[in-house]
Amino acid sequence: MSGIDTSHRGPRSRVSLARRTGFRSSGIERTRLLFQDNPPIHRLFSRSGTRKEISVRSQGQATHPSPEAWEIDIRELLRRRRVSEAKARLAKAWTVFPDHAGFAMTLGGVHCRDASDEQALSARMGRDRRALVADGFAKAVVACRAAIRLGVDQWEVHVHLGTALRGLGRMTEAAASLARAYACRPDVRTAASLLEAAVMAQGIDFGRQLYAGLAADHATDAAFRAGLGDAWARLLFEAGLTAEVEALGSGYRCCRLSAVPDWAGAAGVVPVFTGDSEAIPVEDPRMIGGPPVPLFKGVVQGYRPYACVVPDAVVLSKSDMVLTADGAALNDVATDPRFGRFVEFFHDRAVVLRRDGHALIDPREHRIEDIDGGVMLCGGSSANFGHWIPEFLCRLPALMEHPAFAELPIIVDEGMPSSHVEYLRLLVDNDILALPEGGGLRCRRLLVAPPPTFFPVHSTVGHPIPEHEQGPFSPRCFRFLRDRVSARLPPSGARSRRIHLSRRKRYWRHLLNEEEIAATLRREGFETIHPEDLSLVEQVRLFQEAEAIVSPSGSCLINLVFADPSVRLLVLNQPHMFSLNGFYGPMRALGYEPVVVCGEGGSATDKHAPFSVPVARVLDGLERLGLR
Repeated sequence: MSGIDTSHRGPRSRVSLARRTGFRSSGIERTRLLFQDNPPIHRLFSRSGTRKEISVRSQGQATHPSPEAWEIDIRELLRRRRVSEAKARLAKAWTVFPDHAGFAMTLGGVHCRDASDEQALSARMGRDRRALVADGFAKAVVACRAAIRLGVDQWEVHVHLGTALRGLGRMTEAAASLARAYACRPDVRTAASLLEAAVMAQGIDFGRQLYAGLAADHATDAAFRAGLGDAWARLLFEAGLTAEVEALGSGYRCCRLSAVPDWAGAAGVVPVFTGDSEAIPVEDPRMIGGPPVPLFKGVVQGYRPYACVVPDAVVLSKSDMVLTADGAALNDVATDPRFGRFVEFFHDRAVVLRRDGHALIDPREHRIEDIDGGVMLCGGSSANFGHWIPEFLCRLPALMEHPAFAELPIIVDEGMPSSHVEYLRLLVDNDILALPEGGGLRCRRLLVAPPPTFFPVHSTVGHPIPEHEQGPFSPRCFRFLRDRVSARLPPSGARSRRIHLSRRKRYWRHLLNEEEIAATLRREGFETIHPEDLSLVEQVRLFQEAEAIVSPSGSCLINLVFADPSVRLLVLNQPHMFSLNGFYGPMRALGYEPVVVCGEGGSATDKHAPFSVPVARVLDGLERLGLR
């Protein structure tokens, strides 16, 4: 029996989490890379030679299936990604055949991979699953150590054990296990993971000696030394030794983080402030069927809008950072005086790590070209509709006030949904310059503006940022979008359609009983629409023609601004409101009166969790809106 495929299926995780979660993102990333070359998961038992390497000292009771039968069953479950069932079958198989080292090793690998995936995904989603992750790593330790006691001395089992021990914070033991893995397979990924664990266990000075020794062992292997050098650079950065990072010559850039106005003041650049900050109303709705909880109502102060030309600035594809010639990385959200320290950059392709007031940037994979100038509307989350509108397009009112705006092309990320570019073309007449994947631009003049409010994509687990402070929509900017689009696509006047917006094709926040609700709504005259199948013009027309809308909460409701304020809107929400007040309050300020129905299930720590809504509550909502 061989090791399983423990390649990390979740998103890439690179930003330091040690301060808030107890997890080190470089360790999470290293786990993903370590297991990248393992055989596919469905080849669990098929590597040649493993029968001779694994001992089977007990065949169990005659009434049980043979080990081979269990193997076939488990392999098929893993091939289908039914990991929970596979773990249960492995645990049962190991109980039946307690001296079967292969079952022990594979169970340890599955637990380790699953815990690593959950660790990375939870950090990205800002949810606290530390207890679940720790339980998975603890089970991996038990199973891997049992396999070793049964005679297994393979790279896979030592890597799984070392990774699990590191996940539990047992760094000295982790380093010992990873040293054994390195002895089995002295490749750069294992060496880098060993170096990380050793630094966490014994400090940066010990790591400096180990790094020198590992590099000397592979003095003629340029690729090994380069990969190990990158790992060492990350560790130096996390230790605050930025000068040593630069001295390595790895190509990483250690940039000081700065807000644009702060940097401009020191650099002698004058931003054009275009108005006062906006007082944004936020308000919790009273949900039909919701629990009797206190409802919040207040005001969030937005950023003061400005437009600023940054000279000789570099922008990289899928990155929110503006890199200046004097070594700064400009980002107003990351440097927000109240909450910026809690911002993470999992989505940003260029940010490797952040620590205190610095960011470690990797521009090496970007092909940077020189242009005269441009307007920055590119960024790590530009492909997400729920960010493209309130975070990016809502910068246009400030940008358009700058005298240089009309003459500059607008820089966007290549590969965005076509509706995003279509929306932009309805708003402005500028040329559009698509920044390709892996590309970068050095602009003699880069025109930038802030989002209307503090708008983080990811935040640290357990952060103290109030829900209503996390990206509430700007009524002022939404009026601008509505007026500009309506000038080119004026409403026809007919408002008779009853629309049910589906999330079935979306990645998360699924409505578990959507088919039942859709059937009920059809009997009430509603048609089910998948907004992602429509062009932007078709989406605008859909909302303009709507008499009534029923929809789960989600980014598609941003288009509500194109509907007449008399539209009757029923929002289906999970029991936990999260930042719903940042939608409800601004929409009421724009003249809309949404009615919200409380669902069941969901998660108090994951706003993207699936949920259901009792049909009776949906019908109650329709009655309150006068639609029955």
